[in-house]
Amino acid sequence: MAITSLIPSQFLFFLMLVLFQFPNIIISTSSAVGVAKEAETLVKWKGSLDNNSQTLLSSWGAGGSPCNWLGITCNNGGSITNLSLAHYGLRGT
Repeated sequence: MAITSLIPSQFLFFLMLVLFQFPNIIISTSSAVGVAKEAETLVKWKGSLDNNSQTLLSSWGAGGSPCNWLGITCNNGGSITNLSLAHYGLRGT
């Protein structure tokens, strides 16, 4: 039986069953999108810095998780929670 042939209440039950069985799919997908947006924003900000400052942050945007970038701390979910860049003498806008 195709999903589209289910009556609305059966389809709703089916959808709820799937969501309860696989809730991490939705959560991890939205987390991944959020982390990618955070990384994109930081790389864009890095581009506004002078050349020396950009060199100091060479790990930023080099692929991999932003949690491995200089001065960045993340939570267990991989979201950025802290930037510690005060002592690097970064210059720019």
